[in-house]
Amino acid sequence: MKLGVASYSLRKFSRAQAIEMVKALGTPYINLKSVHLPFELAPEELAAGRREIEAAGLQIVGGGTITFDEDSDDGVRKYFDYAKAAGMPVIVATADPPILPRIERFAKQYDIKVAIHNHGPASTSGTRCAPAPTSCGRSRTRGPVSSTCTRRTCAT
Repeated sequence: MKLGVASYSLRKFSRAQAIEMVKALGTPYINLKSVHLPFELAPEELAAGRREIEAAGLQIVGGGTITFDEDSDDGVRKYFDYAKAAGMPVIVATADPPILPRIERFAKQYDIKVAIHNHGPASTSGTRCAPAPTSCGRSRTRGPVSSTCTRRTCAT
């Protein structure tokens, strides 16, 4: 079994402190929250942050939760570009169900898996939820997008 740390749990600490805390736990695996590697960083700053994490002996296993809130190629691509540059093989995401086909297309194009993060029938937007397979036409493990939802429909 491999255990890792979601850096969200260390969100009140700097990246350097979070790195030391994860190392102290004895696991090399980290899922990064943007507080420790912001989306908005310039490419050279993002690369430097990734090098800092990897030089500490940590393996980036994913990133997020990332909220896909814009159903456009540019709105989705920016997060896949970020994940690719950060070395994230998995994006933990939340999105309104209509955006999922676009996300799936980018997941295939970038060869990055997407795991839907489910907080129940609604989140900050009042509509986001992780659809069950019958509500979005996808099985829980089909392709690059998987759902962890047990509900049969999404309320809007």
